[in-house]
Amino acid sequence: MPKQHTYDLKVFVENTDAGGVVYHANYLKFAERARTEYCNSIGIYGRRMMEDEGIAFVVSSQNVKYVRPAFLEDVLQVRSTIVQVKGASFIVEQDIYRGDTLIAQIVSKVAIMDMRTGRPVRVGEELAAKFSG
Repeated sequence: MPKQHTYDLKVFVENTDAGGVVYHANYLKFAERARTEYCNSIGIYGRRMMEDEGIAFVVSSQNVKYVRPAFLEDVLQVRSTIVQVKGASFIVEQDIYRGDTLIAQIVSKVAIMDMRTGRPVRVGEELAAKFSG
């Protein structure tokens, strides 16, 4: 499998509640950005896939464990690893850190979908090779 990908971000006021604590749904946004950057870093571009091949990645399930709060102006790092590729999907584990402190853990199952039919599509050899490094 590919090595871990890291994505750094800063928490802005738009990411927090009135108390300056990151709103829980924003961790999913952070993870989405990090997954997109990870895919881009290994040569997988969502828009190009949709336009050229008529396929897209869609999250089919997610499990989130909130460990510690993050706050306004924190600098966070999302560490993403593709841990499994199978059939028409792949599993991504993402840990969000502030320095050495674990903030949240997210495990996402991402399916590959045919945009015309809305049905799953098997992971092709080229895509599987990019995922496996």
